[in-house]
Amino acid sequence: MIDLSGKYIKTENNAESGRLLKMAIAQGYKTPIGEKAMENCRLFHFLGSPYKTVSTPDNISDMDYDRIIRYSDLTGDEKEELSKIVDSAMRWCRAFGYDHVAVFANQENTEYTGKGIANADDGMHQKVKSRLRKPVKISIREIEEKFGYPIEIVQ
Repeated sequence: MIDLSGKYIKTENNAESGRLLKMAIAQGYKTPIGEKAMENCRLFHFLGSPYKTVSTPDNISDMDYDRIIRYSDLTGDEKEELSKIVDSAMRWCRAFGYDHVAVFANQENTEYTGKGIANADDGMHQKVKSRLRKPVKISIREIEEKFGYPIEIVQ
């Protein structure tokens, strides 16, 4: 997971802004206006704990300007990352003698699920499944109910 707290991030287009905002909301950040309305913005500032919020500053100081990170530098090139996955799958096929491998990953409500299936001409068959749970958003009130006493967040 990419830590966004305290970062200034610049995007190049609406698609990058949308993906960045989805990532932020999944990590518990709140937006001052709707996510779709913020997709037109190109500069975002992520204020950290305990009040995780996203702002879109109009002007920033010279010191903060030097701290701006491009979205593509932060996340890496998507096509290059996918290429690495495909390359790894092909090398695995070659190393173990399989003719076909398929990898699937799906986003569910509370988790990501994945499946890999490999087949060979001689009838060999491999199948694996995996799950990756999503972070759960929880309020201080819910934590207090779980532990049975008041919780105070300090920095």
